[in-house]
Amino acid sequence: MAKKVEFGLSNVYIALINEEADGSITYQTPHRLPGAVNLTLEPAGDSTSFYADNMIYYTVSGNQGYTGSAEFALLDEWFLRNVMHEEKDSNGLLIENADATIAPFAMLYQVENDVKAARRVLYNVTCQRAGQTHATKTESVEVNTTTLNITVAPLPDTRDIKASTTEDTPAEVYNNWFNAVKLREGAYAPDNTLSGLSLGSLTLEPTFAAETLEYAATTSNATNTIAATAKNPNATVIITNNGKTVTNGTAVTWEDGENILKVTVTDGGTSKEYTITVTKSA
Repeated sequence: MAKKVEFGLSNVYIALINEEADGSITYQTPHRLPGAVNLTLEPAGDSTSFYADNMIYYTVSGNQGYTGSAEFALLDEWFLRNVMHEEKDSNGLLIENADATIAPFAMLYQVENDVKAARRVLYNVTCQRAGQTHATKTESVEVNTTTLNITVAPLPDTRDIKASTTEDTPAEVYNNWFNAVKLREGAYAPDNTLSGLSLGSLTLEPTFAAETLEYAATTSNATNTIAATAKNPNATVIITNNGKTVTNGTAVTWEDGENILKVTVTDGGTSKEYTITVTKSA
């Protein structure tokens, strides 16, 4: 099911960046930063158009990541010490020093939607010192928040900027999203094959195999129940009999003579069609 709307912001984690001697990037264990209020990202980079034949002939876009802001109820001590590099002295005072440098980090977070929450990561984030505003209490209490101005840049080695889970993300990756920063691993390989196909007690000829797309069967029954199981549980399975939609796992009603049963499996924008020709005797 495709998502229709997004809302909410939660589960913000910060993972400090380590730049290795060869220029590659690794990450420390993510730390949960509670109190996420708002995250705003605006694209950075200009588009340049080349004109020819009295029209825009070619356009090139320079993707430099994002600029924006991240608002929190409060920045915890871990963030102030490890990202802002404030120092804690023997008296327990947290001290900001003019020579301190701000550490780059990855930001992991979760956005709700009407299907399943998306989990995302910004791979290379830097921030500026946050401004502070404090006001006296009146009849009503207004909560102070802290807003960081952030820049999200491409990684220097891979040029990747951000990543998001999808309906095709394995459960192991999704469930462990906040335990470590997940980097790119190869290219997605869609699987639009079936792992199982049956028509009740009918015998398919030839015997079902995932890569075999055409089958035949005979019956004297008025109906038989079809069961089609995709290898990828996130794939879409659509079944029709003589052009009419049939719900997977329900009975198919046969017409006398030849019936053309089609099972279409779609994953990652690619489809595979299985055809069963069912002949019903009078």
